[in-house]
Amino acid sequence: MSAPTVEYGYVNGIEDLSDYRSGGYHPVHIDDRLDKRYHVVYKLGHGTFSTAWLALDEETSRFVAVKVGTADTDRTEVDILSQLTHSRVSGYDSEDSLPLTDFGVAFRPDDKSRFESYTPLVLRPPEAFFEPTTPLTYASDIWSLGCVIFELLAHRSLIDGFLAPQDEIITAQQVELQGLMPPEWWEKWEKRPKWYDNTGKPLTDKSEIWPWERRFEEWVQSPRNTKKMGTILEDEWDALLKLLKRMLAWRPSERPNIREVLEADWMTGWALPTYRTGLKGQLTLSNEQV
Repeated sequence: MSAPTVEYGYVNGIEDLSDYRSGGYHPVHIDDRLDKRYHVVYKLGHGTFSTAWLALDEETSRFVAVKVGTADTDRTEVDILSQLTHSRVSGYDSEDSLPLTDFGVAFRPDDKSRFESYTPLVLRPPEAFFEPTTPLTYASDIWSLGCVIFELLAHRSLIDGFLAPQDEIITAQQVELQGLMPPEWWEKWEKRPKWYDNTGKPLTDKSEIWPWERRFEEWVQSPRNTKKMGTILEDEWDALLKLLKRMLAWRPSERPNIREVLEADWMTGWALPTYRTGLKGQLTLSNEQV
């Protein structure tokens, strides 16, 4: 009698184990050493075409993120990421030399056009839905990056939308955050009458509306208070909100480029100084371990 086939059910936040197969994910374990250099210490996450791991670079004694692609990953992405990794450009890179990461599959818009976004729906920019025949641009990544910045602070996605349809719950929340979308999109949104009248007035109960301020208080400040971590001060939140609203501008042409993001008040006043402090602490820890 042959052994019964074991099937694993879907688990939220975990890749499908059946994808560990020929052509799929490559098995990686904690304490593995990749390329005889990268000591795997923690799993960061996964995507459709890769898994991501925190590893200690044993040559530099620094922690790095390692992306392990599936066997059928587009090799173009590997080449682009390698170029970016080894460029070592001082200061900020120009947009002409940057790839569009698509938060899943990197590609360079200067080399080819892409019309379909593979970014998770909760991070996907609205133009991918409302303008499917228009090529994606660098501005698409700026939208997604803005969502990720909030998620790093809240430990949850800015947009609630697990298994939710783009044209309904996700778009409705985008309007809650950014107000009325461009008129041509407003007319295209078939599910709009369920959520808003013609003037943009919400048709749902006020308690179900979650603007920026409510998400920040409920998802960032309240958990910090509960865990006695200290809340984000008003001046930092004002600077961050100003940046995020620009990054999530409806029209791609109205979003800042990556240089403008890095030069924004919140980046220069809070994010980058904190990042540099963290690097110093990491270097000190690594030296103590040697």
